[in-house]
Amino acid sequence: MSTVIDERSRTGRRRPPKRGHRWAGVLLALLAGFILAPWPLLDKLWAIGYGICPQRPSHSYFLAGQQLPVEARVTGMFAGFLLTVLVFAALGRFRARELPTWPFLLALALFGFSMAFDGINNTLYDMGLIHLYAPYNPARLVTGLLMGAAMAGLVWPIFNMTVWRRAPAVPILDRWWQLGAVLLALGLFAAVILLGVDWLLYPVSLLITIGQVTVLTALGAVIAAIVLQREGRATSTWDLLPLIVAGLGLTALLLGAMSAMRYAVLGTTLLR
Repeated sequence: MSTVIDERSRTGRRRPPKRGHRWAGVLLALLAGFILAPWPLLDKLWAIGYGICPQRPSHSYFLAGQQLPVEARVTGMFAGFLLTVLVFAALGRFRARELPTWPFLLALALFGFSMAFDGINNTLYDMGLIHLYAPYNPARLVTGLLMGAAMAGLVWPIFNMTVWRRAPAVPILDRWWQLGAVLLALGLFAAVILLGVDWLLYPVSLLITIGQVTVLTALGAVIAAIVLQREGRATSTWDLLPLIVAGLGLTALLLGAMSAMRYAVLGTTLLR
């Protein structure tokens, strides 16, 4: 019997630990609770975005006559983050722990600056001061997408270097064609929104909300790992589950608190 156990250990076929099953059960229970909650899917996605975004129709895009869960700029940020992480995964850099090399850090900084520039210009316009152009949603969407890519290029390697015991010591970005792949993914998403591909309403809305939850959970998991002194301990996805649950918990607390504050100030409903 011991020989069989040792052989399974050497080949990496050990059964997941019982505590891993427990944490997986917690995640499945949360997912089931979300699915079974007695509201339409779009209303649930709207509620998740409620505390973090004003959700103004004039600043938002619509597909099939339905307003997307968050405004154009935030749509870009969350979708851009998730799409960029998915590109990292497709390029084999999902667990890369090094920040992008300096030319790409500069490119990502310019991406972030583009959204800041657009936001400042829009604020000047609203205040009746000198500005370069009138605010419009395509600029909000595109600069938000670029900001989302910048966030992924910084947050994801920090997440990897914090949680994993062994992660590839390679930059998350170090080739221009890789950045091109990211921009291609962002461009395709922008085209779907700008062209109004109505039949993609639900996939697009889910992508945005999953991106929102992913970025906040990744940051929450980093905080949990530091506070609980569990940095660099995860060797498998099963080891990572407690940090994911902790990150989700922090995300829920943050969104819940922000939603409560918004409701207290505006007195509007969480659901449409």
